[in-house]
Amino acid sequence: MSRLPPRRQVVHAALALGLGLTAVACGDEQAPVTGTDPSASADVIESPSESASPSESPSASPTGTPSVTETPTMTPSPTSGPASEPGTESLLTAREMPGLNELTRWQEVGTRPEGSHPTGDCQRFDLVTIGAAHAVVREFEATGTAGSAVQVVATFADDASATRAHEVIKTWHSRCAEQLQADVEKIGEMTPVSVKRGEAAHYLVQFGARGATTHDFDGVAVVRVGPRISVVQIDTRSQDYNYPAGSEPAARAARAAAARLG
Repeated sequence: MSRLPPRRQVVHAALALGLGLTAVACGDEQAPVTGTDPSASADVIESPSESASPSESPSASPTGTPSVTETPTMTPSPTSGPASEPGTESLLTAREMPGLNELTRWQEVGTRPEGSHPTGDCQRFDLVTIGAAHAVVREFEATGTAGSAVQVVATFADDASATRAHEVIKTWHSRCAEQLQADVEKIGEMTPVSVKRGEAAHYLVQFGARGATTHDFDGVAVVRVGPRISVVQIDTRSQDYNYPAGSEPAARAARAAAARLG
Protein backbone atom coordinates (compact mmCIF):
# COMPACT_ATOMS: atom_id res chain seq x y z
CA MET A 1 0.00 0.00 0.00
CA SER A 2 1.19 3.43 -0.74
CA ARG A 3 0.41 6.53 1.23
CA LEU A 4 -2.49 8.70 0.22
CA PRO A 5 -1.68 10.81 -2.87
CA PRO A 6 0.04 14.04 -1.87
CA ARG A 7 -2.45 16.86 -1.43
CA ARG A 8 -0.05 19.69 -0.95
CA GLN A 9 2.99 21.21 -2.52
CA VAL A 10 6.07 21.52 -0.40
CA VAL A 11 7.63 24.93 -0.48
CA HIS A 12 11.25 24.25 -1.25
CA ALA A 13 13.71 26.72 0.07
CA ALA A 14 17.43 26.58 0.62
CA LEU A 15 17.86 27.36 4.29
CA ALA A 16 20.96 27.28 6.47
CA LEU A 17 20.66 24.57 9.10
CA GLY A 18 21.96 26.67 11.97
CA LEU A 19 19.47 29.51 11.24
CA GLY A 20 16.48 27.21 11.63
CA LEU A 21 14.34 25.88 8.82
CA THR A 22 10.91 27.22 8.38
CA ALA A 23 7.70 25.62 9.10
CA VAL A 24 5.69 19.54 11.25
CA ALA A 25 5.02 16.69 10.21
CA CYS A 26 1.08 17.39 9.51
CA GLY A 27 -9.34 7.85 3.22
CA ASP A 28 -12.74 7.13 1.50
CA GLU A 29 -15.89 8.58 2.95
CA GLN A 30 -16.93 7.58 6.45
CA ALA A 31 -17.67 9.77 9.43
CA PRO A 32 -15.46 8.73 12.35
CA VAL A 33 -16.91 7.93 15.73
CA THR A 34 -15.06 7.84 19.00
CA GLY A 35 -14.14 4.71 20.81
CA THR A 36 -11.38 2.25 21.44
CA ASP A 37 -9.51 0.59 18.60
CA PRO A 38 -8.92 -3.14 18.70
CA SER A 39 -6.44 -3.79 15.93
CA ALA A 40 -4.25 -6.41 14.44
CA SER A 41 -0.46 -6.45 14.23
CA ALA A 42 1.70 -7.34 11.28
CA ASP A 43 5.31 -8.35 10.96
CA VAL A 44 8.10 -6.28 9.52
CA ILE A 45 9.82 -8.16 6.76
CA GLU A 46 13.57 -8.09 6.87
CA SER A 47 15.80 -8.21 3.81
CA PRO A 48 17.14 -11.72 3.17
CA SER A 49 20.87 -12.30 3.47
CA GLU A 50 22.97 -13.17 0.48
CA SER A 51 25.94 -15.56 0.32
CA ALA A 52 28.80 -15.13 -2.05
CA SER A 53 29.25 -17.82 -4.72
CA PRO A 54 32.45 -19.91 -4.63
CA SER A 55 35.39 -18.66 -6.67
CA GLU A 56 37.62 -20.84 -8.76
CA SER A 57 41.43 -20.82 -8.54
CA PRO A 58 43.90 -23.03 -10.54
CA SER A 59 46.26 -25.46 -8.77
CA ALA A 60 48.88 -27.91 -10.05
CA SER A 61 47.88 -31.57 -10.42
CA PRO A 62 50.37 -34.41 -9.74
CA THR A 63 50.86 -34.77 -13.50
CA GLY A 64 51.66 -31.12 -13.91
CA THR A 65 48.40 -30.46 -15.73
CA PRO A 66 46.58 -27.53 -14.26
CA SER A 67 43.30 -28.51 -12.66
CA VAL A 68 40.54 -26.40 -11.15
CA THR A 69 39.64 -26.58 -7.49
CA GLU A 70 36.88 -24.62 -5.83
CA THR A 71 37.98 -22.24 -3.11
CA PRO A 72 34.91 -20.77 -1.39
CA THR A 73 35.09 -17.13 -0.47
CA MET A 74 34.08 -15.83 2.92
CA THR A 75 30.30 -15.68 3.36
CA PRO A 76 29.15 -12.19 4.39
CA SER A 77 27.06 -11.72 7.50
CA PRO A 78 23.31 -11.24 7.03
CA THR A 79 22.26 -7.85 5.75
CA SER A 80 20.55 -5.47 8.12
CA GLY A 81 16.80 -5.28 7.63
CA PRO A 82 14.42 -2.52 8.76
CA ALA A 83 14.10 -4.03 12.23
CA SER A 84 17.78 -3.23 12.94
CA GLU A 85 17.51 0.45 11.96
CA PRO A 86 18.05 2.79 14.94
CA GLY A 87 14.69 3.94 16.30
CA THR A 88 12.68 1.02 14.92
CA GLU A 89 12.04 -0.27 18.42
CA SER A 90 10.32 3.05 19.20
CA LEU A 91 7.81 2.78 16.36
CA LEU A 92 4.22 1.91 17.21
CA THR A 93 2.83 -1.47 16.20
CA ALA A 94 -0.49 -1.88 14.41
CA ARG A 95 -2.06 -2.87 17.73
CA GLU A 96 -0.75 0.28 19.44
CA MET A 97 -1.80 2.75 16.73
CA PRO A 98 -5.05 4.46 17.84
CA GLY A 99 -8.02 3.91 15.57
CA LEU A 100 -10.41 6.39 14.00
CA ASN A 101 -13.33 4.52 15.58
CA GLU A 102 -14.12 1.19 17.20
CA LEU A 103 -14.12 -0.56 13.81
CA THR A 104 -10.58 0.39 12.86
CA ARG A 105 -8.05 -2.38 12.35
CA TRP A 106 -4.55 -1.27 11.39
CA GLN A 107 -2.17 -3.26 9.23
CA GLU A 108 1.54 -2.45 8.97
CA VAL A 109 2.40 -1.78 5.35
CA GLY A 110 6.16 -1.36 5.71
CA THR A 111 9.07 0.04 7.69
CA ARG A 112 11.95 1.89 6.02
CA PRO A 113 14.47 4.73 6.44
CA GLU A 114 12.73 8.08 6.00
CA GLY A 115 14.74 9.10 2.96
CA SER A 116 14.61 12.60 1.52
CA HIS A 117 10.81 12.86 1.16
CA PRO A 118 9.04 14.62 4.06
CA THR A 119 6.55 12.43 5.90
CA GLY A 120 3.57 14.63 6.85
CA ASP A 121 1.49 17.50 5.49
CA CYS A 122 3.34 20.20 7.42
CA GLN A 123 6.84 18.72 7.29
CA ARG A 124 9.03 20.72 4.91
CA PHE A 125 12.18 18.60 5.03
CA ASP A 126 13.12 15.12 6.16
CA LEU A 127 14.31 15.00 9.76
CA VAL A 128 17.88 13.99 8.91
CA THR A 129 18.17 17.27 7.00
CA ILE A 130 17.44 19.17 10.21
CA GLY A 131 20.00 17.27 12.24
CA ALA A 132 18.81 13.73 12.98
CA ALA A 133 21.40 10.97 12.81
CA HIS A 134 18.76 8.45 11.73
CA ALA A 135 15.03 8.52 10.92
CA VAL A 136 12.75 5.53 10.29
CA VAL A 137 9.19 5.46 8.97
CA ARG A 138 6.37 2.95 9.44
CA GLU A 139 3.21 3.11 7.32
CA PHE A 140 -0.21 1.69 8.20
CA GLU A 141 -3.44 0.99 6.33
CA ALA A 142 -6.85 0.79 8.00
CA THR A 143 -9.44 -1.93 7.52
CA GLY A 144 -12.98 -1.64 8.82
CA THR A 145 -12.93 2.09 8.18
CA ALA A 146 -11.30 4.51 5.74
CA GLY A 147 -7.90 5.76 6.80
CA SER A 148 -4.13 5.54 6.76
CA ALA A 149 -1.38 6.44 9.19
CA VAL A 150 2.35 7.03 9.20
CA GLN A 151 4.94 7.50 11.93
CA VAL A 152 8.51 8.74 11.76
CA VAL A 153 10.96 8.37 14.64
CA ALA A 154 14.16 10.40 14.43
CA THR A 155 17.24 9.86 16.60
CA PHE A 156 19.52 12.85 17.30
CA ALA A 157 23.02 13.02 18.72
CA ASP A 158 21.84 14.44 22.04
CA ASP A 159 18.92 16.10 23.83
CA ALA A 160 20.01 19.58 22.77
CA SER A 161 19.99 18.68 19.08
CA ALA A 162 16.54 17.10 19.41
CA THR A 163 15.24 20.18 21.21
CA ARG A 164 16.44 22.47 18.40
CA ALA A 165 14.79 20.24 15.79
CA HIS A 166 11.59 20.22 17.84
CA GLU A 167 11.46 24.01 17.64
CA VAL A 168 11.85 23.80 13.85
CA ILE A 169 8.93 21.36 13.70
CA LYS A 170 6.78 23.79 15.69
CA THR A 171 7.63 26.52 13.18
CA TRP A 172 6.55 24.25 10.33
CA HIS A 173 3.18 23.85 12.05
CA SER A 174 2.72 27.59 12.37
CA ARG A 175 3.25 28.04 8.60
CA CYS A 176 1.58 24.84 7.41
CA ALA A 177 -1.29 26.60 5.60
CA GLU A 178 1.21 28.03 3.13
CA GLN A 179 1.93 24.51 1.90
CA LEU A 180 -1.64 23.31 1.30
CA GLN A 181 -3.33 23.81 -2.05
CA ALA A 182 -7.05 23.78 -1.16
CA ASP A 183 -10.02 26.15 -1.04
CA VAL A 184 -10.66 25.43 2.63
CA GLU A 185 -7.73 25.25 4.99
CA LYS A 186 -7.74 24.90 8.75
CA ILE A 187 -4.67 24.26 10.85
CA GLY A 188 -5.63 23.57 14.44
CA GLU A 189 -3.70 24.86 17.40
CA MET A 190 -0.92 22.67 18.77
CA THR A 191 -2.57 21.30 21.92
CA PRO A 192 -0.32 19.94 24.70
CA VAL A 193 -0.72 16.31 25.73
CA SER A 194 0.23 15.17 29.22
CA VAL A 195 2.97 12.51 29.17
CA LYS A 196 5.26 11.05 31.83
CA ARG A 197 8.48 12.13 30.11
CA GLY A 198 9.36 14.68 27.48
CA GLU A 199 6.99 16.98 25.59
CA ALA A 200 3.96 16.05 23.46
CA ALA A 201 1.25 17.86 21.52
CA HIS A 202 -1.27 17.24 18.75
CA TYR A 203 -3.14 19.29 16.13
CA LEU A 204 -5.57 18.79 13.24
CA VAL A 205 -5.09 19.66 9.58
CA GLN A 206 -8.33 20.04 7.58
CA PHE A 207 -8.53 20.81 3.87
CA GLY A 208 -10.72 20.20 0.84
CA ALA A 209 -12.66 21.88 -1.94
CA ARG A 210 -15.03 24.64 -0.90
CA GLY A 211 -18.60 23.33 -0.80
CA ALA A 212 -17.53 19.68 -0.76
CA THR A 213 -19.48 17.35 1.52
CA THR A 214 -16.31 15.64 2.71
CA HIS A 215 -12.91 16.97 3.67
CA ASP A 216 -9.55 15.48 4.53
CA PHE A 217 -8.78 15.39 8.25
CA ASP A 218 -5.20 14.65 9.26
CA GLY A 219 -4.46 14.39 12.98
CA VAL A 220 -0.81 14.97 13.86
CA ALA A 221 1.04 14.07 17.06
CA VAL A 222 4.50 15.46 17.83
CA VAL A 223 6.53 14.02 20.72
CA ARG A 224 10.07 14.59 21.95
CA VAL A 225 11.63 12.43 24.65
CA GLY A 226 15.36 12.82 25.21
CA PRO A 227 17.28 12.61 21.90
CA ARG A 228 14.33 11.21 19.92
CA ILE A 229 11.38 12.82 18.16
CA SER A 230 8.26 11.03 16.94
CA VAL A 231 5.73 12.43 14.47
CA VAL A 232 2.51 10.50 13.84
CA GLN A 233 -0.07 11.47 11.21
CA ILE A 234 -3.47 9.71 11.03
CA ASP A 235 -5.49 10.54 7.91
CA THR A 236 -9.15 10.11 7.03
CA ARG A 237 -11.73 11.61 4.68
CA SER A 238 -15.08 12.37 6.26
CA GLN A 239 -17.99 14.78 6.63
CA ASP A 240 -16.96 15.77 10.13
CA TYR A 241 -14.41 15.07 12.81
CA ASN A 242 -15.86 15.03 16.31
CA TYR A 243 -14.08 13.62 19.35
CA PRO A 244 -14.10 14.57 23.05
CA ALA A 245 -11.11 16.70 23.98
CA GLY A 246 -8.14 14.47 24.71
CA SER A 247 -9.68 11.48 22.90
CA GLU A 248 -8.73 12.51 19.37
CA PRO A 249 -6.75 9.81 17.53
CA ALA A 250 -3.68 12.06 17.38
CA ALA A 251 -3.87 12.83 21.12
CA ARG A 252 -3.96 9.12 21.89
CA ALA A 253 -1.14 8.55 19.41
CA ALA A 254 0.96 11.16 21.23
CA ARG A 255 0.57 9.29 24.52
CA ALA A 256 1.34 5.94 22.89
CA ALA A 257 4.42 7.33 21.10
CA ALA A 258 5.73 8.96 24.30
CA ALA A 259 5.43 5.64 26.14
CA ARG A 260 7.45 3.98 23.37
CA LEU A 261 10.13 6.68 23.37
CA GLY A 262 10.34 6.89 27.14
